[in-house]
Amino acid sequence: MASDDGTLMALFLLLSQRRACQLQDDEDDNAMAVHMAVEAEARQQRRRHGSVPGRIILDRDHTAGHARIMADYFNDNPVYTYYNFQRQ
Repeated sequence: MASDDGTLMALFLLLSQRRACQLQDDEDDNAMAVHMAVEAEARQQRRRHGSVPGRIILDRDHTAGHARIMADYFNDNPVYTYYNFQRQ
């Protein structure tokens, strides 16, 4: 009978260890799922720039526009001079 108790105890310990590993795996899986959900939410929030959800955002290249304005109006030979802007 003592042998059976030892076998049962060994079996119980083995099953307990396996269950502990399964619980740890479940916790790891849950942590990974939470992490993925947070990352997906962050990607969605980064994607939206405007005040209207779903509106298409156009890249208007503001830097190049600024360079064109500076070249057209504020260089030594401007495209539009003072006379173009006089009131009639």
